[in-house]
Amino acid sequence: MRFSDLPYERPDIRAFAAGMRRHASRLARAKDVGEAASVIASADADVRHFDTAWSVAQLRYSLDTGDGFYREEVRFFEKALPREEKARLALTRAVLASPLKGELAEKYGEIFIKRLEAEAALFSGKTEALAKKQNALAAEYCDVLYGGRIELFGETVTLPQAAPIGEEENDGRRRAAWRAVGAFFNENGKRFDDIFAGLVSLRSEEAKRLGFEKYTDLAYRRMERCFGREDAEGFRKAAKRELVPLAEAMYRRRAAEAGLDYPLDFADTLPRSPGGDPRAEPGRIKDAAVALLRELSPETGEFAERMLAAGAFDIGTGERKAGGGFCAQLPDFGMPFVFANLSGTGADVTTLTHELGHAFATWCARDIAPEALRLPTMEAQETCAMGMELLAMPRADLFFGADAGRYEASHMASAVCLIPYAAMVDAFQHAVYDSPEMTPEERHDVWRGLIKEYMPWVRLDGTTPFFGEGKHWQRQSHIFEEPFYYIDYGLAQTAAFGFAGGGREAMEKFLAFARAGGKKTFAGLLELAELPSPFEAETLAAVRRNAEELLGKAGRL
Repeated sequence: MRFSDLPYERPDIRAFAAGMRRHASRLARAKDVGEAASVIASADADVRHFDTAWSVAQLRYSLDTGDGFYREEVRFFEKALPREEKARLALTRAVLASPLKGELAEKYGEIFIKRLEAEAALFSGKTEALAKKQNALAAEYCDVLYGGRIELFGETVTLPQAAPIGEEENDGRRRAAWRAVGAFFNENGKRFDDIFAGLVSLRSEEAKRLGFEKYTDLAYRRMERCFGREDAEGFRKAAKRELVPLAEAMYRRRAAEAGLDYPLDFADTLPRSPGGDPRAEPGRIKDAAVALLRELSPETGEFAERMLAAGAFDIGTGERKAGGGFCAQLPDFGMPFVFANLSGTGADVTTLTHELGHAFATWCARDIAPEALRLPTMEAQETCAMGMELLAMPRADLFFGADAGRYEASHMASAVCLIPYAAMVDAFQHAVYDSPEMTPEERHDVWRGLIKEYMPWVRLDGTTPFFGEGKHWQRQSHIFEEPFYYIDYGLAQTAAFGFAGGGREAMEKFLAFARAGGKKTFAGLLELAELPSPFEAETLAAVRRNAEELLGKAGRL
């Protein structure tokens, strides 16, 4: 079956909840671990069906944001998800109360029980209404973003369509695109401020109702992290110490070569290759991606064929498509779906290989059951995605031909900048949720202060609206939709350098990491795949040395 033929039916949330209660009752009466496992498998099938329907609705709306039917279905799920979570809690509590708990831990692994314990501890009927309000505000943010239109050179374009113009070599066109995008965000700035203020307030109230002093503490528990605040702070300090000076040296050289004032205006900050960044022909990107997967390994080649046969690969640009790229999980379908809205920039190709990494990793773990153990924690998921970016580097010529070397240097420069940026977003979120009473302007002040620490190569003189005023955190959708989900990119990028160079040895490490799914912690997966830990003092120093060597050879330092 192809994705386009996959039937969709809105789940009956009441029937789902009743089913979970029946499963919980059966599990409480289970006489042995085999009977209990049978109940868990039945409940897992119901969860998989619900999750598949949610992904189908989200995907079809993303493929055509003008589709009113799926727009309403997405709204249904945003309201239904807290009720679905509450319904699943009945089975969770039954497992934890079962006299067979020890045997179930032996069967599924200790991490399975720990996840259920965290879920039970962090959910309360008192927070269900708050969760619905949070979902509604996050949806409002997305509506403004997806519906954004700006005027550029006599045409009305979407924000994703403006992105490649903002990466052009032509100074006039590039800066015009940045100014137009900045003007759009400034026009909607108060609305974004109000949405975020509402989210911070709701999340802080949620934490208090669950017995936490700050939302920050709740977030660390909820995300099942194997690291704490001190680890995150150590990583941020290392990123600032090792990589900010390297990035600054790169930008100083760029300014000197281009005859630009330093610090740079935001519109001039893309870490370009000498002679301009390479571009891939949009019509050839899909074929190049398939060729890449076929060449990387027999395993990725098989995955490519199945993805094509299932029609689970849509990456072309479209006026009514949502922006960006993501990998959707479709458990009942048996295949993940890779979605993107690409125009051919180097960043687009990186987005594509990133999402292919997510998709291939989930496909590697497709036989793990129950579904809760299929996906690892967020930083581990991103390690797979960024690992695929690096595994793809030796075959960048499939996308860029003779310009592959320039793409490699550009990608390394972007990776160097990403790690401190991820640390910066994390620092911002800690500050915001530690002091939820801050005003919108105080939040902007926090961001401006962090720019001086983590992005000293840009100037805040307001030349480019919004960006030059130090407000561009509003453009980072994760801050609105997935609180504290951003340091994960920095940790993952650091660990993923263990896949650099490609080859069968690197692919074997990737397979070992991915096939374990969520059966191990991030630390356990790093050990299994023999990857460097981002929390070790020497790791970021090694990343810096490797980056200095490659960027030096490419004439970027």
